[in-house]
Formats: sequence, C-alpha cells, structure tokens
Amino acid sequence: MKPDGVCNPSNLMRQLTLLILLWCSVSCCLGSTEKTDIEDENVNNPIKSQYIVMFHTFTDISKHDTIIRDILGTSDDWFTIERNNPAVEHPSDFSLVQFTANAKKHIETLRNDPRVKHVARQRRYVGTLNQFEEDTEEYQDYDEKRFPNATKMATHRVGRGSTRFSEQEDLEDYYPGMRKLHGNGQIVDLLDATYMWDRNYTGAGVRVAVFDTGLKHGHSHFGNVVEITNWTEESKSYDTVGHGTFVAGVIGSRHPSCPGLAPDSEMYIFRVFNDKKISYTSWFLDAFNHVLMKEINILNLSIGGPDFMDRPFVEKVWELSANNVIVVSAIGNDGPLYGTLNNPADQLDVIGVGGLKLDGKLAEFSSRGMTTWEIPEGYGRVKPDVITFGQNVDGSRPDGECRKLSGTSVASPVVAGVLALLISSIPPEQRSDRVNVATLKQVLIEGAERISDRNIFEQGSGKVHLVKSYQLLQETKPRVSLLPASGDLTQCPYLWPYCTQPIFYTSMPIIVNITVINGMGVTGSIPQPPVWKPATHGNLLEVRFTYSDVLWPWTGYLAVQIRVSEEGKDYDGEAEGIVSLTVSSPPGTGETQDRSQVIDFPIKVTIVPQVERSKRILWDQYHSIRYPSGYFPRDALDQRDEPFDWNGDHLHTNFKWMWAYLRNQGYYVDILGSPYTCFDAKNYGALVIVDPEEEYFPAEIKKIERDVREEGLSLVIFADWYNVDVMKNVVFFDENTKQWWSPATGGSNIPALNDLLRPFDMAFGDRVFDGILKSENDDHNAAFGSGVTIARFPKGGGMVPQSLMDQTEDLKRFRGEFKTVYPLAIYPYPNTSQALPQNMKGRIALYGDSSCLDDSYGSKASCYGLAGDMLRFAMKGGMDRKFEWEYLEKEYKSPMFPTLPLRMEGADLYKYSKVMGKTATCPSWVFHKTEGKGDVKIEWDDYSPGKMTEKGRDSRFKEERSTRSNGGFHLVLMDVPPVRVRLVV
Repeated sequence: MKPDGVCNPSNLMRQLTLLILLWCSVSCCLGSTEKTDIEDENVNNPIKSQYIVMFHTFTDISKHDTIIRDILGTSDDWFTIERNNPAVEHPSDFSLVQFTANAKKHIETLRNDPRVKHVARQRRYVGTLNQFEEDTEEYQDYDEKRFPNATKMATHRVGRGSTRFSEQEDLEDYYPGMRKLHGNGQIVDLLDATYMWDRNYTGAGVRVAVFDTGLKHGHSHFGNVVEITNWTEESKSYDTVGHGTFVAGVIGSRHPSCPGLAPDSEMYIFRVFNDKKISYTSWFLDAFNHVLMKEINILNLSIGGPDFMDRPFVEKVWELSANNVIVVSAIGNDGPLYGTLNNPADQLDVIGVGGLKLDGKLAEFSSRGMTTWEIPEGYGRVKPDVITFGQNVDGSRPDGECRKLSGTSVASPVVAGVLALLISSIPPEQRSDRVNVATLKQVLIEGAERISDRNIFEQGSGKVHLVKSYQLLQETKPRVSLLPASGDLTQCPYLWPYCTQPIFYTSMPIIVNITVINGMGVTGSIPQPPVWKPATHGNLLEVRFTYSDVLWPWTGYLAVQIRVSEEGKDYDGEAEGIVSLTVSSPPGTGETQDRSQVIDFPIKVTIVPQVERSKRILWDQYHSIRYPSGYFPRDALDQRDEPFDWNGDHLHTNFKWMWAYLRNQGYYVDILGSPYTCFDAKNYGALVIVDPEEEYFPAEIKKIERDVREEGLSLVIFADWYNVDVMKNVVFFDENTKQWWSPATGGSNIPALNDLLRPFDMAFGDRVFDGILKSENDDHNAAFGSGVTIARFPKGGGMVPQSLMDQTEDLKRFRGEFKTVYPLAIYPYPNTSQALPQNMKGRIALYGDSSCLDDSYGSKASCYGLAGDMLRFAMKGGMDRKFEWEYLEKEYKSPMFPTLPLRMEGADLYKYSKVMGKTATCPSWVFHKTEGKGDVKIEWDDYSPGKMTEKGRDSRFKEERSTRSNGGFHLVLMDVPPVRVRLVV
C-alpha cells in the first residue's frame, strides 16, 4: 500500500521530522483551558511520577536522553526509564522520564525548550472500566494529612478507563433482559465472506496488526502469523488471558469451527496488555511506532476509554492514519446509555465500531453517541461509524478450542477482517493508488445498511455489508464524501434528535456537525466558504458555517448552524436547501494540478410559527464541566464502580430521557452553550440549570437577577451533592501520576450556585442526604440520591419537609441518621391570601438532586413528574399540591447550616474553568441571509443509502487526472504552518 522506500529508517527519520501534527486543543474543542500535566503542587506525595517527553523528531532513544540531560542537567531529581521492547531497534520520538523531586520545575523547563513537542503523564490502561484492584502497595500510600479518611470512599482507578474485555464481561448477565442466541455465531456466514473467498479474496498480502493480550506461538488456528512481539514489562509474548487469541481468531483463524474472515492475512500480534490486563501509554507509543516501521495496513484496537484528551495517544493515532494505517476501534460497552463513546473510536479518522446481536438488532451493550469533544459551545459528531455482529460470535481459544464472546471488542476485529478482505480484492500493484484510510472508510459506511428503528448516534451508517462495500470499492475513485451524507432533519428515528423538535424564529440555531472524508489525499483544505443554495422555502433560513482549516489526516469537519429568519416567523411547513462545499488536495503522483471536488449536502427542516414564551425552556449547558477535563465526580455517591461524571450532562446524551419527557410535555427546548449574558430572557419562560460544576461571571449573576425580577424569567434548578469532607473522601488513586486525585468540585458547585441565588436570599446547604421525596398518596414520589437541601429561603416561599438519611458522616456504608429537611422549595408560593412580591415577575423552583433525571442512574427512581410540576409552576404559577407544603411566613435559615458552604481550599477547578480568570464573551455569529426565492430542486431519493456514489460524486472529479491516491509520509503537507483544528465553535 505504501510506495517503495517510504518507511525505510532514513526516510522515516527525515520525513517524520517534518510531519505536521495538528492538535485539537482543549480550548478550541471544548471551550475550556487545557488540562495540565503538571503534578498538583499542593499534594505532598512521595511516590515518583512518570512522564512522556515527546520530541519533534525521530532519532535514536539514546540521543533523546542526551537532549533531556542537556535541558535539565545532571541531577538526582530525575532519570530516564529504559524500555526493553522491539522499539529499541528503531528511531523513536519520545523518552520516558521519572521524577523524584521538583517535577513541576523540570516539566516547565522541558516544555520551554524548542526541541520538545510536549510533556504528558504516563497513562495506565486496564482492560475493564469496572475493575477494582485492592491492597496494592501504591494504593495504601496516600497522604494521610490531606486525606485522613480517603479509604472510606476512595476508588483505585486508572486515569483512562477502557472498554471491558469481552471475556470478563458475561454481557448476557450484565444485561439481564438480553435474549440469549445460541445459533450460528460464525461471522463468515453472517457476513457472506464466502462470496469473497470464492473469488480468491482471502486477505492475502494484507498486513493486520492486533493490539491485545498476545498469542501463543504456533497456535493451531493460524497459518500466517508473521510476528508476535511483547511490549509489556513481562518476558512472555503468549496469551494467558484469552482475549488477544479470540480477537486474532476473528480476523485470521483457519479452524473450521470458528473461522476468521481473512485467513490468509498477514498477522502481526502485539502483546500490549500483561497478565493483569494492564498497559501504559509508553507501551502503546512504542508499539505504534513499530506499526509504522512494519508498514501495517490495518490496526485493530479492541480497547478504548473516555479520555479523548490523552494527547500522546490521540496524536499518535493521527500519525498512524496520516501514514495510511487504517485504525479500527471498539466504540465501547457502556450502552444503552448515550454519551459513552470510547477513544480512539470517537476520532474523525478512526473507524469506530458498535455491536449487533446475531438477529441483526442493535446490542444493548453497544455505546451510543454523540461525541462530547465539542460541547458546550458546539455539537457532537456522528459515532459509531458502523455496527456489526458482536454478540455470541465464535472465535479462538488459547487451548486450540473455540468459544463465543460478546462485546464491541468482538465487533471491532470483525470490521478489521472485512477491511482485509476488501483490500485483498485490489491487485497488489494497484493498492498504493487505490486504497487509503478514507477510501476504505467511504466504501464501508456507504455499503452499510441502516437498521430501521435506530438513530444515527446508535448505528452510524448502519450494519456492515461486506459484498456491497466490495462492489463500491471496485468502482470508486479518489473523492470526498460526508457523514451523514444528507440532512433530512425531518426523518425519524434516524436523525434523532433533530426530527423531534421543529425550529422557529428566535429559537437557538441547530448545529449539524458533518464529518468530511477526503479520499483525494491525506491532507486537504476547504479553500472557500461553503455556499447555501435555497430550495423550497429555503429563503426563510439563515445559515452559518465553521469548518476545518486543514483536512488532516484524511478527514475534517463542517458544522452547519441553521436558524429561521424573521421573514419565517409565521411560516408553518418545511424548508430545504443545499450546502455546497469545495474540497482541494495536493496533486497525486504524476499529477500537476491540485485535486478539487464540489460536494453537496442537502438539508430539510420543519419550521413552525414562533412559539409562545410559556412553552419555551432554555437548558444551561455552558456551566457543565465533565471528565476528562479534570476529576469531576459522579453525582450518585453509591455508584462506586464509576468515579467520573463523563457522559456530557447533555439533553442528547445522559439526559436523553429528560429531553423526551420535555418534548412529550409540549415544551420547546433550546440548549445554551454560552454565558447567561448571551440570551434574551424575553424569549423563554424558564432557565433550567441541572448539575452545574462551573463558576458564574459577576455579569451573569446580575443579568439573572434582572431577568427574573424584571423580565419574568423563571429559574428551575436541580442541584447535587457538595461537601468538602466528602470531596476529600471520594479521592481516587491515579496510577498515571502515582498520586491521589481529589475532585475539582462536588457533584455540583454549590458555593457558585449559592452566589447565583444570593440576590434572592436563597441557598443550598452542604450535607449529603439520600432517600425519597414522598407524595401524599405515594403515587408521585421522587428520588433523592446524594443531594443537598435548602439552607436559606425567603419569606413568602413554600418548602416540602421530608425525612431523609444524612449520609455525610458514614458514606462508606451509606448509613446515617434520618433528619427532617427541605429538599424542595418554590418562590413565591401560590397562596391567595398573600400579595405577590412587587419586585418579582419570575418564579424560582429548587430541588437538591439531579441524579434522578440522569440516565446514568437509571436503576434508581426518577423524578420526571416532579420536574414537570416545577416547570408548570415556573411557567404559570400553579402548583400541583401532591406534597405537604409549608408556607414561609418569615425567612427560613436552617440551624443545620449556620454558615454556608465554602469552596475547598486547594481545589484545582481553575485549571478547567471557562469562567475563572476569564471575561464573559458571547459568540460573534454572523449568519448569511438567503438570497433568491429558492429555485433549487432537491431529489431526495438521489441521496438515499446506496445511491450516493451514483449521484455525480465521482463525475465531479476531473477525469483527466490520475486516480492516484495520496498516501504515506511523503504526502503530508510540509509547507504550511501548524494549524489548530477547530471542530465546532
């Protein structure tokens, strides 16, 4: 697949020195400051820390060590760690350093040297998100002065969780409702691989790498294992776990009872997990570099985790893709919850694979999208890319027998095997011209078949169809494609959530985040702004575009923001138009002109007349912060198996059912991804604030007071737990840094929330309560899990007393004394005998828990009915009196909270905050008003699956040019400055 000479050592060192790596910085993608890799100077931890020092050039490891010595000088404060693996034979671009003292000082010195690309923590991987390892030496070595009660609630947790290994998850037991299917789990039959075999396409000449737990030398199931290498600290390379053997078997087994898809593929086995299913970033980086040296075609990664900010790992995956290594990765086993995508499967350039049951239905365990890199300012991308069989699939065992396993880590090698068959269908002498990362991704997603009852964030393009993808590959030329290919936002359920809510004048713009797949070259650009061409009633829409400055590697994005113009405020119907996009890439081999293609993206939306204020809700997304920005803890403290709040807290991720409830109640919901100073309160009946971790700008606090008092905006707030002592107890031991992590704030940032409520004489306390808010007839009960209660409330309000268990002192056993407290309050209370406040046009409703609305805690009772009551009160003032309300004839001050909650001393929220040390700014959005009457005609059938390659895409490519595809190191742009990729603004 790669041109001769590209990967020889001399070329490799020269070319990789010039390779431009485009880092998607946290400030661009996430709207927050970049996560620091420097140890917390407030932690007095005697345990040594390991860091990866990345360089701009590839050279001998010993030379990198010399550079570090030149930068830091000779000292006992640090030493480089020897790596005993096959990578020592090749050039490398990093060193592994362990610091014994003055880590912060030395790291800053390294970062300031121009020879150093960046410095990042050594990260540790474990083959299960739920694994809990007890009583290790490191686990017991914590700072007793800072965390005297750490072992009460501590979690021994990796910094980057990973997809559960399939053999250790009996997923049928994990999902009790899953129907067991013990039929034929041979993927050869399920995917009709014999169609390819009958044509002598069996994977011959295709190099497939498997990163996993190894393989026994001479295993009887395999006939073409070229190399087995060990990258762990252990001396063996054989598989004692069984997962690596199974994954390799799905691809290359020749056993008749569990045949692999591509039995003649050249298998390269990388043992990157040890017997305990543990791995480290440095092992992966060395193994990734070895992949480059071996000119691997396909790399299967049946692993992953939520940390898309692990910079060395993410960048190295980009580098693999840039050098024409097709990376296939499991999307994760955390379904059916949304917002659970794993990295690297969530990257643009990687093929992320979800799981199917044998009956062709979506597997419950398969993780769902959207990606969360882009929120709060933007909107997530489509993932997974495709889905395929991942339940009860047959594969190899280390002892030579066969077994059945389930999980997306099974589905991933299925796709890797499919790709090996597809590549082998191209004559070897043509592969460097016709096969690249983008081309294979294009034919895979365009050949896929949609599942009719599932949306795009569950299935991507749909179920892999090997034969259709093969047929597409035989005809395809270097071209550009889009994912999704079209945007009929009225199409349910496939384009959920767009199809569930129409747009109207003054509603927030909707954002469609489109992945641009550039088969014309590893690098490309969008040389001119996209063009909006209105079709039927398309002149009533205004559009705005943000897009990749550089498409690299092989991919980029186009974000289309759509809103209704004032001319459409009374319109009721559909509107259509086409976004026309031009993509350019450097000339291919033998060409003299840039490659260029114009591609269209049709859009259809439903418009309704402007909605009245009492039906409109504004959901605050801006003040939510989640892992992996920092350590933001779980909201339900009894969920000890998952320490992080990592699902996005978005209405289209882990609050999906809240979205459905609000829409079913007739509300129209906008999502706010900017400060409160950026919206017009006159448009909304209520601002809903759920589980905020962020601070508030002073200008936001002033505006909200004015909006509530003068503009009639109501507040509906669902808080969550906060207690400094509890925060010190829910630390976890991070194997990456060999230190204890403490939360940046609690489940919610109660001190900040109290700042927002201070003008109204309201406040939450900081003791942690658990129980049920009971209604009069027990038919309207609401869950209350690890929440806070009312500490201050003004005269004229109403509160509901409830006996709840105070867990603050005994969180380890989740026991405590029951106390009568106030978890729910409203203001003003609708009491006809009292006059309403003259200076208060809006209303306020407070509840001390948010986990009852969070799909992450679906096993607990919900509080949707209570949320509906609170919203009805906020909008219209009436209250469904299902609780025992107490009317406040004077101001309430809880004796339990003589002082209000304080921020934890030494907390590192400032590192991740969009507010602290910043200035409140609003997006300077410039929308393009539509010119013309909408004369463009859209034939929607031409954009249906299976017809996309027939409708002018290939014909737009200039036929006089060679169909040579850009690939390999030599085609990476070297004459443009480094670019910071903006996924969505």
